[in-house]
Amino acid sequence: MKPDQEKLRGLAADYFLRELSDDELETLQEALRADPELGEFFIKAARDEWLMSDYQEYRRAKMILFPKRKRQQTRIRQIAAAIAVLLSLATIFIAQRTAIPQVSMEEAMRETSVVASVKEISARPGTAVSAVNKGYVRELKFGDMLYDGDYIVVPSGGKVDIAYSGEETLVKLTDNSIATLLDEQGAKLIRLNQGHLLADVQRQPDGKPMRIKTPDAQAVVLGTTFEVVVEGITKLMVSSGRVQFTPHYTGKPVDVGAGEQADTSGRLGQDFETEKRYLHPVEEATIGMKYRNINLSVDSKRNHSALLKFDLGEPAGRTTGAELRLRVVNRVGDRGGEGTIRLFSVPSDMRPESAENVKRIPLAVYHDRVNGGEDLVFTINPSDLKEGINAFVIAMDKQRDDFWISSSEGEMTPMLILKTIKQN
Repeated sequence: MKPDQEKLRGLAADYFLRELSDDELETLQEALRADPELGEFFIKAARDEWLMSDYQEYRRAKMILFPKRKRQQTRIRQIAAAIAVLLSLATIFIAQRTAIPQVSMEEAMRETSVVASVKEISARPGTAVSAVNKGYVRELKFGDMLYDGDYIVVPSGGKVDIAYSGEETLVKLTDNSIATLLDEQGAKLIRLNQGHLLADVQRQPDGKPMRIKTPDAQAVVLGTTFEVVVEGITKLMVSSGRVQFTPHYTGKPVDVGAGEQADTSGRLGQDFETEKRYLHPVEEATIGMKYRNINLSVDSKRNHSALLKFDLGEPAGRTTGAELRLRVVNRVGDRGGEGTIRLFSVPSDMRPESAENVKRIPLAVYHDRVNGGEDLVFTINPSDLKEGINAFVIAMDKQRDDFWISSSEGEMTPMLILKTIKQN
């Protein structure tokens, strides 16, 4: 794609993300008249936004509200007039409401390249992490393929870890995030409309950096660990490596190095300090076990689950990441565990003997085998944590092999690891 074509396509996408200026609207109108391919892209973007909005209403779940656009009707009439040869925008929406796809989703996606897969995913009851592409909405699950053009919506309390194919690049989207995954001739592009993105990017091929585009900035990445937050303005925080950050209002790129941050309010290059806190449990027990054991049992057949409580105290900064690390231990004739094991949040005053009557809120899930001597790691959304005591229950689905987890008296104590950022 030529630079001018890429810029115009970005402008068409930005129509659905932010308020365009009068000059930008005029440029977009002229481009839509002259370029039928751009018109098709605009129609698809309009369809996908309507489809996801309609799907959320259908689910009757509190998911994400799309960014409001001022003077929406006036602007829709302006754009619709410019693409009369393609159909008015109103007609497009009506057509999308009445059209019935003649092919299955699998057939529709067959010609679309796979760019990544879902490594870990969770959502609160009644909600789902979803993707829209080619007029289809998919509820994402562990192991699902992600395609070029997938428009991903993460509801409040949800998260999804995205593993790129053929490399060790990992991108995490947390609650209230909207993002689109794109492949541009082998270069990765993510359009982050809103929300929180954390990425650990493997060194990218020369000339094909990974780019994160937001409504008011762009970050260009070769290989590093960083975070991007879109909450009114775009904020970038770099933990390792370097990221080139370009606010739209200046158009001037700024290199942001490890331990530095930048945002689109004009504050660039300010230092910040990252800190990891390693917390040990203040209480631990096996629920359903009649006798005491040095290790914690998670066994669906025996109705065993593990209870862990941690005291977070008062926050020492903004928590940007959290994980629960558990050591799986060997038992006689047992070399680890395998199956679907889930992490739940429970009330902080829960007692092991009252576990059956307690509401459990799902936080994370792991599907696979963990050998004895290896660690089982759950990634927790920081928004699901609170000050003071946090209590968790670990339980298995009714299948496969049970897990034995080291307690504080065993091989390695369970650890809740918090990543916090302090402004200098």
